Amino acid sequence: MLDRGARAGLCTLWLLLAGCGGGLDRQEVPSDPIAYLRQDARGLSSVEQFVDGLTLLGRKQSRSGSRIQVQVALLVVSTGASSRVLDTESGAYPLDWSHDGLRLLIGKLDEVRSGLRLYSWNRLTGSLNRTHPDFSAGGAAFGQGPIRLAYVMHAGRTGFNVLVETEVDGGVHLPGTDGAVEPDVAADGTTIVFSRPHPRPGREPLIFLSSLAGGESLQIGRGSNPRFSRDGNWIVYATRRRGNSDIWMMRANGSGKREIAASSFDEEFPAVSRNGRYVVYGSPRSDDTSQLYLTRVRDLHEIQLTVSNQSGRPVW
Repeated sequence: MLDRGARAGLCTLWLLLAGCGGGLDRQEVPSDPIAYLRQDARGLSSVEQFVDGLTLLGRKQSRSGSRIQVQVALLVVSTGASSRVLDTESGAYPLDWSHDGLRLLIGKLDEVRSGLRLYSWNRLTGSLNRTHPDFSAGGAAFGQGPIRLAYVMHAGRTGFNVLVETEVDGGVHLPGTDGAVEPDVAADGTTIVFSRPHPRPGREPLIFLSSLAGGESLQIGRGSNPRFSRDGNWIVYATRRRGNSDIWMMRANGSGKREIAASSFDEEFPAVSRNGRYVVYGSPRSDDTSQLYLTRVRDLHEIQLTVSNQSGRPVW
């Protein structure tokens, strides 16, 4: 039997028609666009350089990311159509969609301040405007309800803290978020999920929940890049249980953990479709390029979404 990497390779010639994976048809996938980082053929870097450049934190990764030529692009799975987001540049990252799917949160690398300048891109008008606040040291996410925006700021010896803009106050520090990176906001508008480094060097990061209601943050798992489903009922994340990074999901309270996508390669940066039925992620499953893959949650059927150049860090 072919492993998942080999099966993905056999799908390549058929991708433009429908897709493969035991009955997963592109036409059934929601038409909401996936934002992702794309590197075109000119100046193509190695897959190692590209994957390193997807990382928001760390001076080595950030400088690598600023040197390679990338674009923020949109992909509609059902049609296969891909288009470039205007007014973005090398060193820009897609971070989150607003809950109505109209605004894309984009971070542009600011090497002087060691973080990201934050912008909101309107996909109906094409306008690109700075958010308020307009800077994050390690990821950011839109919210609806009390939390309008969650972002990360430098915090002395602890490294980073998560702050939120609310309907009433700005710059509210969430308790228990010391060392947090890449927050995401739940549908209730009061809860965030985030990861932070393990206190023991070399261990996998830990995943926590924190709330505007106060109290200590709650540890619910281990891994990185946690993302809520739009209804807030479950969370997808990347975890290294067998030496390489695979995609898992769990309920929003940390229970019911199960594997979504795994191979002998790394799968990273998962994101959930608006209807909660599909998960997209990036994976460098060849020596040459990193590509996007999609798995249907109910039966774990998978298809490869992109086939050329380099693609990664999807946001849905």
